[in-house]
Amino acid sequence: MRPRILASSLIVGAVVASGLWAAISPGVAPPRTLAATAHAPAGNWSIVPNTGSITLNSVDMVSPGEGWAVGEQGTIAHYSGGTWQVVNSAFEGPILNSVSMASAGEGWAVGNGGTMAHCTGGTWQFVAPPAGNRLQSVYSLSATEAWAVGDYIIHYKDGAWQQVNSPAAGNRLNGVAMLSVDEGWAVGNEGTVLHYTGGQWALVRTQHNTALTAISMVSPSEGWAVGIPGVILHYDGSTWQSVTSPTTDPLFSVSATSSRDVWATGLGGLLLHYDGNSWETVTAPVAASYKSISIASAFDGMAVGSGGVVLRYHRDATRMFLPVVTKGQ
Repeated sequence: MRPRILASSLIVGAVVASGLWAAISPGVAPPRTLAATAHAPAGNWSIVPNTGSITLNSVDMVSPGEGWAVGEQGTIAHYSGGTWQVVNSAFEGPILNSVSMASAGEGWAVGNGGTMAHCTGGTWQFVAPPAGNRLQSVYSLSATEAWAVGDYIIHYKDGAWQQVNSPAAGNRLNGVAMLSVDEGWAVGNEGTVLHYTGGQWALVRTQHNTALTAISMVSPSEGWAVGIPGVILHYDGSTWQSVTSPTTDPLFSVSATSSRDVWATGLGGLLLHYDGNSWETVTAPVAASYKSISIASAFDGMAVGSGGVVLRYHRDATRMFLPVVTKGQ
């Protein structure tokens, strides 16, 4: 999902550099900022009340307190006020594969059979797609700009969806991440990587040839893609390269908040975290297949998956920056 900017570590760095830390906390060593340490302080994943037993395929957190999820049987769920609630009656209909919000009340969801749903003012309506084939991923930039990919590529601009030329025609695309209206990336089967710039999509050659399932861009010069079997690719501003993965199980989703804080999810309760040095497995509270992850900040996020399981990630920000002072200091 889209990257979020973490300012907290920058604030701490400024306090330490200015000498103010020594004044307010004499004799206490300053905390290390994220820029100075490979390992960010650990948080916890916990099960949250879910929306039932229907599998959820995608989640997008607009903020730690607001988000949307979609899944099988056309299910759309909203997170607000600390709880998830289904906002449309589940029905035997098309599977929704992806949701992306430009804001809390504006966004798109796409799915099988070219199914499309549009959220305006917090209300969802299913709309006629420009084609009937499968759509696997969507990215909303604003109320007037969005992209969706699958068996084809479509672009939403000025109130209408239009199909655009794809250099990967015949090869399904599974994930899309836009940096701006002028630049974005998409990944798909057989290691397909596409780059959007200059008003057109172009094929980017990589050394990888199995399915890539998801992509998340930190900036124009850094991004991550994951896939099957347990494949992890890193973009350094010039090339996409494979990095060491702790698993050979399929990975379904990736979400990056910074170059030192990236999460990925996959089959059988798989949770992975990258801390700036390496990818490591994180124990999940329940062994569901997590189809999607969205980290709203370095301190909060959600993962959704099979059987309607929803996990929340939370890390206490105050414990990162406040010194632990024992009696007698």
